[in-house]
Amino acid sequence: MLQEARRLVNVSTDFGQVGKLFGHMRSFVSAFPDALDIYNDKATERLLQLVRQHASGRPGPNVVTGRYLANFMIVDGKVVNPSPQTRRLEYGFVGTDALGRMYHQPPFPHFRPALEEMRAEYRRGIVPLIRTTWNATDS
Repeated sequence: MLQEARRLVNVSTDFGQVGKLFGHMRSFVSAFPDALDIYNDKATERLLQLVRQHASGRPGPNVVTGRYLANFMIVDGKVVNPSPQTRRLEYGFVGTDALGRMYHQPPFPHFRPALEEMRAEYRRGIVPLIRTTWNATDS
């Protein structure tokens, strides 16, 4: 009876395709971190460009000498500006400073709007990056 059942049910297993898929996944997992590093470097450069655009003239800070714009840089993968006026320009300042000067400095946000723009661009680009990396590692 058991032999008759075996003849009626022809079971064959072929795990070749599964092995191929696992090989492709291993290739993708090893290639993706490098692709993501390159993508993040480009995104940081783009963020630097956007911050400079938002910090150029009205409604942002008024450009007088250009030194403030020139001080934007990328340090350890972050866009920074070590200028002493950076926080006051971004967030505004109302009050008296350490030298006794009175300020009513309205905020001229340039980091935050640029970051919001970049978030949207980054999200739109991450899926194509995954797809491209997956297709490039096709075996």
